[in-house]
Amino acid sequence: MNSAGTDVRLAAFEAAAQAAVDSGGVPSVVGMAADRERILYANAIGALGVPGASALDMGDVFLLASMTKPITGFAAALLIEQGKLDLDQEAAAIVPEIARLKVLTGFDEAGRPQLRDPVRPIRLRHLFTHSSGISTDVWNPMIARYKAEN
Repeated sequence: MNSAGTDVRLAAFEAAAQAAVDSGGVPSVVGMAADRERILYANAIGALGVPGASALDMGDVFLLASMTKPITGFAAALLIEQGKLDLDQEAAAIVPEIARLKVLTGFDEAGRPQLRDPVRPIRLRHLFTHSSGISTDVWNPMIARYKAEN
């Protein structure tokens, strides 16, 4: 490491990661930092999260979900900084299908979905702050029913 301050921060990170693993809060923690030329830090703490698993190794492969969100957010932040995107622009200007989305308000007595037009257009800001109203069947039972029946 290039400074004593960095060593202290890495020691604190490793201690916190080890404490999280020891408490059972997470099965493992992997950390890595790199610049354009080399890996500056790499460490794996804990196990694969499978009963009887051996200690995690930096060569182990495992599922890493939802990583498109931070990558997309970072890329969008760069485009916003460059003036190529605006958080208040309508999302449909980039993805036209968004303009055709309806709001599911429920189901009638016959079980048919009741849909209405949105009261405002979805803007990029809404997508990045998860306030667009777009939902999935995982979090919304009405959407699960709609997907199952349509």
